[in-house]
Amino acid sequence: MATVRPEDVVVVKITPAKPSLKGTLYFFFNNTGKFTLDHSYSYAVNDAKTLTPITDTASPSTITAPAGTKTIQLNQTGFIKPQWTGGNANISIDATGKISGLDNPAEAGKTVTFTLTDAVDPTNTHAFNIKIPAKDTPDNGGNHSDKGGTTTIIVSNGSTTQIPNKPSTIDNS
Repeated sequence: MATVRPEDVVVVKITPAKPSLKGTLYFFFNNTGKFTLDHSYSYAVNDAKTLTPITDTASPSTITAPAGTKTIQLNQTGFIKPQWTGGNANISIDATGKISGLDNPAEAGKTVTFTLTDAVDPTNTHAFNIKIPAKDTPDNGGNHSDKGGTTTIIVSNGSTTQIPNKPSTIDNS
């Protein structure tokens, strides 16, 4: 241990020699003794190069996808052999943590959960809840008496007339 530099981590892997014993055990050490890996999480939307850090590392982390999101790339540090699971028939995650299918209209307004598990230590997990925005409901006009604006009328001789939109009033007298 005396030759280990402060920035180095030594990984000790213990695998039983007897076939009747199953499993592998990992220990981490640095030059001061037992070492615990730091975990951090971040994500990028739609193949963006800039990662957004997740500052609250308590599980689950919640990410609200912006409108128009097609993919989210989840990123992590501190897991030795990360395994990503979760999703549903329309939304999936690959081995690198890339979620696709978020633009599927059937998923609008839903929350989908994904789990990161360390294959070296399966008790080391973190969940991510991805909130998909509801569908936008466009304003198709209609009677908006509180709205201003103008209506343009084009007459067949090429002249145009603009009429201000005014709220209609009903005279009940």
